[in-house]
Amino acid sequence: TEFPNAKDVEWTLKEGKYKVKFELNDLDNFAKYDSDGKMIAKGQQIKQADLPPAVTAAVKTAYANKEIDDVYKVEKEGVTQ
Repeated sequence: TEFPNAKDVEWTLKEGKYKVKFELNDLDNFAKYDSDGKMIAKGQQIKQADLPPAVTAAVKTAYANKEIDDVYKVEKEGVTQ
């Protein structure tokens, strides 16, 4: 009910937590739920260009030989990461 327009929905169960992956507005999303059905985290794919410049610079410094593939904005316990 939280994501009524979700498409390509896939559920998994791991260590007592339920994870659902889905598409919404042409973006990859996920949500995690506990065994009582309470959402404990959710995330949405964002464009690399939408990363704050400080984050992009830190990643390039720490992982100079790597490229960024996927970027997600994650909300957990009221904090956005």
